[in-house]
Amino acid sequence: MNRIAVVPAALLMSFLAACSTGPSGAELAYDGIGPDSIDSVDKRERFDKAVLPLEFKNERVSVKPGYSIAASATGSAAAVKRGNDAVNLNARDVATVEFVNAIRMNPKNADAYFGLGNSVTMRGKTNEAIAAYATALELRPDWIQARYELGMGYWKANRMDEATAQFRAILDQDARNGPAHERLAVAAYYAGDKQEALRHAAAAKAAGTDVPAQLYELLK
Repeated sequence: MNRIAVVPAALLMSFLAACSTGPSGAELAYDGIGPDSIDSVDKRERFDKAVLPLEFKNERVSVKPGYSIAASATGSAAAVKRGNDAVNLNARDVATVEFVNAIRMNPKNADAYFGLGNSVTMRGKTNEAIAAYATALELRPDWIQARYELGMGYWKANRMDEATAQFRAILDQDARNGPAHERLAVAAYYAGDKQEALRHAAAAKAAGTDVPAQLYELLK
């Protein structure tokens, strides 16, 4: 997700062409923004426009009244695929538009909220990412990756109790989950519990997950 890539103009054009401009009942697009000028538009303006049809409230995402699109599970799945392709090309705002449209077409599509969480995380929108991942998890409670990303959202927001609660919940599902153990090792170190940190670090390593070398140095 941190990969930097140059997005070919032709590909951006295809993304933009896949959306039609229009009022709230149509798919969202970048009105008046072509592939050659998209990066020159104010970042905040682009983001605000991309998420205009959605409401982020109480750590959940919902479609605002009047912004739904004709229901289409197939269309929603296709928009998610385009969004994931855009994420892989670091086309963050194009990806967000696709995930927003996917949600508008099918508000029960957990993959769309997860993708939205990824794209807004790339934009540094932690609170919106938390809401997106929490909504995905609400729709698919056993989704470990969504729970991990939700935990990381809380971590970035310095809400450590909520973050560690998510990582512990992952271990309730999968006791050998390396990434969850690794995060809990770091959290335990910061909490001053070196024995707990060592226990989780060992479990993470046993599961094949890299543990920061500096953490071991600090735990000596």
